[in-house]
Amino acid sequence: MTEQKLLLDEVQELAEAALLKVGTSPTAARSLARAVMAAERDGIRSHGLIYVPFIANT
Repeated sequence: MTEQKLLLDEVQELAEAALLKVGTSPTAARSLARAVMAAERDGIRSHGLIYVPFIANT
């Protein structure tokens, strides 16, 4: 597996797009995506992008 670096805006956009794709409401997807971006920014990877599939399955 290769590592890919994303800008924080890209992290937020990716998270929001994934959440919208599984039917999350736009308001919730936007809010969750901001939280995911903030977690990545702050180095809390357990609640960053890696957490999006868990959110999407709930």
